[in-house]
Amino acid sequence: MSRVHVRVRAPSNIALIKYMGKVNAQINIPANPSLSLTLQNLCTITDLEFEPASNFELLWEGATEAEGTTLRPMSLRERDRPKMERHFRRVLEYFGHPFDGRWKVRTGNTFPAGAGIASSASGFAALTLAISAVLGKKAAPRSELAALSRQGSGSSCRSFEGPWVLWNDQSTSSLESGFGPIRDLVVLVEESEKTVGSTEAHQRVLTSPLWNGRVDRVHLRVERLTRILQEADWQQLSRLCWEEAMEMHELFHTAVPPFSYWSARTREVLEFLKSEGAHQGGTSSGPVRIAVTLDAGPNVHLLIPEEDESVWREKFQARFPGIQLLSDGMGRGAEVLRIERGGA
Repeated sequence: MSRVHVRVRAPSNIALIKYMGKVNAQINIPANPSLSLTLQNLCTITDLEFEPASNFELLWEGATEAEGTTLRPMSLRERDRPKMERHFRRVLEYFGHPFDGRWKVRTGNTFPAGAGIASSASGFAALTLAISAVLGKKAAPRSELAALSRQGSGSSCRSFEGPWVLWNDQSTSSLESGFGPIRDLVVLVEESEKTVGSTEAHQRVLTSPLWNGRVDRVHLRVERLTRILQEADWQQLSRLCWEEAMEMHELFHTAVPPFSYWSARTREVLEFLKSEGAHQGGTSSGPVRIAVTLDAGPNVHLLIPEEDESVWREKFQARFPGIQLLSDGMGRGAEVLRIERGGA
């Protein structure tokens, strides 16, 4: 195979029904189904260059700009290098390519990594798609690419389709929805790295007394949410998302030993949203169209109709002056931006 250079982008996704707990940690088989919204511009952009070589060599460099977009460079810590090399081997072997070549990765995010906006999901989805594109397999079924990517990072399998994606056991599928365009307004409370990584969190939640019955509750919520999407019921969406997000974080708070991703500001934001009726779809003054959720991090996601974004921006700027808000729309999943093939 001759020299190849590809560029891909893969979006983050925000789960409304959470992926938490595994029945097989080696290949990331979840204990329960999850349901997410694929985003668009909160994404990872990855350049991957391949040159023929008899041995395998991985070079990694954080990118600061691509496609006219400023990126936050993603570095590769030495402790993570074996995991990345295993993922390269996994994808190469799947497509029948030997474990060789000189691979140069340049990658970055449009959002802060490690702060609970699923940078692992977008990062592994981008890397998986980039390797497959180098190998001439970019047209492989999305279900196959998602299954490969899932083995590197579980939630990355949801970043190959969209906007609404159900992940159940080893498969993913897109869902129909009656909702119109939705924005994800992210209240960026902190940008620091998580003190407890996702892998450890998946293990610790099993020690919480709230884990008993968790899988059954989630299956019922998935059924409810599937109906809610079809019916486009904002009040029910608000209630379900709040209930699920709070339960996930209570698993963290009641684990042995307990841990928390929340800061004092996270709690302030959640209390403000409760006062606005965001936990139940409205107040005595009337309904509100908003659904609140959090990933494993301190930041708060507000899912709102596109036409209501300015209203919620004004509310937050008035209540929390200077707080940073990120905004994104609904996406369709990872995509190849360019492929260049050169000489030997």
